[in-house]
Amino acid sequence: MAAAASGSTSGYRASIASNGPATAGGYALHISGVLGAAPGELFVGLGEGDAFPVFGGHFYPDLGAPNVGIPLTVGGWAGFPGTGSLDLPGADVTSLVGVTLVLQHLAADPAAPKHVSLSNGLRLGVEP
Repeated sequence: MAAAASGSTSGYRASIASNGPATAGGYALHISGVLGAAPGELFVGLGEGDAFPVFGGHFYPDLGAPNVGIPLTVGGWAGFPGTGSLDLPGADVTSLVGVTLVLQHLAADPAAPKHVSLSNGLRLGVEP
């Protein structure tokens, strides 16, 4: 999935990645490149879309499909661009084997377009 256009703040690009497919708790998510200590929301959806423009960029979880927003605050030096990050251990998603989840992180950032930075979108396949 392409990077969201408003994912940068002061030259940094917000990103979300996984260390592999979602299995029974054997994976992790990593959010980085965010404004330090920024509050935000991790969206997890069951469908993929490409809403544009949303906060000046692309929003990939399909809001017409089931999804959930999880409020998260990243770590890092408060107010310092690019220092915000968060590592999340994977949850047990075995009931969703065969499904592809679509994830994206949005964070408050006064230097970003519309004051929100968008990470790239992440497709996360759920495997046994």
